[in-house]
Amino acid sequence: MSNHGTGGRNSAFEGHYPPGLTFGIVSAEALFSQAGMKQSTETTCPGTVTVGGKTFTNNARPDSSFANHFAASCKTTLAQLSSKVDAQTLLREASQLGLGKNWGLGVPAFTGSVPAPANDGDKAAAMVGEGAVQVSPLAMAMVAAAAYSGTWRPPYVLKDPSTTAQAPAAQSLPPESISNLKKVLSRTASRGNAKGARVSGDVVGVAALTTYNEGGRPKTVSWFVGSSGDRAFAIAVEGVINTPALAAKFLGG
Repeated sequence: MSNHGTGGRNSAFEGHYPPGLTFGIVSAEALFSQAGMKQSTETTCPGTVTVGGKTFTNNARPDSSFANHFAASCKTTLAQLSSKVDAQTLLREASQLGLGKNWGLGVPAFTGSVPAPANDGDKAAAMVGEGAVQVSPLAMAMVAAAAYSGTWRPPYVLKDPSTTAQAPAAQSLPPESISNLKKVLSRTASRGNAKGARVSGDVVGVAALTTYNEGGRPKTVSWFVGSSGDRAFAIAVEGVINTPALAAKFLGG
């Protein structure tokens, strides 16, 4: 855990940020496990799409696989696919990945908040990590770990590293959906928005830039959420920065 320029706040554990398209890890898991999709499923990526009165935009791309559109940060793809999962399914998948749960960590930490969408527009916004969805970097690092290993494990703190502790209960995820998820995140790291982080072949992840309002002022957070071997991590920077390049420095340090 590391903080810089936070005025003494432990933002790595306690920060409240919209995850943007890094929440696509959760949405993709819901689509794979509950909607019968695969990473190879053909999808569309229009420049603009309106769902439930909310409009989502990105650079339009030709029809391709879900993995390719995910790697290219196609917000409109995920917004359209929100029709394939109901609100309770999305909330359940977020909870299975630890978001909003009581981890029993013993130190202050924000585990995330994924409120129940009030309508289809809110659900589409949640799928792309916008609206009322908020997370901490720690919470997203746990999501990245589950995406790699297939098992969500809550974090825990040892006061004395030499002491044997009882680890909190883990939660296994469907093997087939995790296989699809790993392929999607590998494509994103090799050819997509996270490719600058790939210092070795086992680096997977997703980058995102999210703009939001806080206290009436526009703010931006730059994300990288991913893993390399048995190291899962999340980077959140308040402002605009090349997070894949920052992740590469971290992994090569």
